[in-house]
Amino acid sequence: MRRIFLLCFCLLGIAPLLQAKTYQLGGDRPARLITPFGYKDSKTYPLVVFLHGVRNSAEISDLWLGLTRVNDRLNVLLLMPNGTKDSKGDRFWNATSECCDDENTGVDDAGYL
Repeated sequence: MRRIFLLCFCLLGIAPLLQAKTYQLGGDRPARLITPFGYKDSKTYPLVVFLHGVRNSAEISDLWLGLTRVNDRLNVLLLMPNGTKDSKGDRFWNATSECCDDENTGVDDAGYL
């Protein structure tokens, strides 16, 4: 019984070091960075930048698509920024002159990204 307790204690002590972690990056418009399970600073990983659709958010889109749920299998760094909110509270990206800054805020999303 003592060995089982010791094994569980050791595993519980190591598990937090191996878990995927979420970091908030940025100032005015923070973005979430999710690391895969077993992430190591010494290893290189692909970076996936997920841009949500218009009138949505990174969090809501993730509920639909489940990117954070498969991030460990993909073994990538997942960056999930949010677009700017308009006067109705809907998020958008100012990608080009054709889309999607309907209120002409002039936000520079290319510079932000």
